[in-house]
Amino acid sequence: MSILSGHRVAKFINLEDTEQIQPNGVDLRLDKVYLYPESALDLENYKIEKLKDLDMIDGYYFLKKGAYLIDFLEIIKIPPFAVGLVLPRSTLLRHGLDIRTALWDSGYEGKGKVMLTNYREGVKIKRGMRVAQLILIKAEKPKILYKGQYQGET
Repeated sequence: MSILSGHRVAKFINLEDTEQIQPNGVDLRLDKVYLYPESALDLENYKIEKLKDLDMIDGYYFLKKGAYLIDFLEIIKIPPFAVGLVLPRSTLLRHGLDIRTALWDSGYEGKGKVMLTNYREGVKIKRGMRVAQLILIKAEKPKILYKGQYQGET
């Protein structure tokens, strides 16, 4: 198992700024923030219902304490020879925010949505801010690539 260099990871993302390239991954920027709707979770019903956009004020989102769903400005393509992990940037953690996500399977393409949790009473966060880092880990090439319900997520 080995982690790809940031320059190699960058080949699988539509980057606008080379400053997003880090030694071992690529920084991802905040696009939209969504409020979680009420939902039910069972064996047949696990897709989140229609999300509600959180309104921006002067380019900032105001986050009350709690969990949000966010997506990134970048479109990501996980190559067949790797899996992806998205980790929070330390700046985010120092401000009481955290990002949680599952493994990104080989063959996944899209913006991806991840959970952002605010542990403080209130935080302003600017759209376009670098909030997470994608790393790619070499993996044995699978017999099938990701074809799940989130493929092509925008």
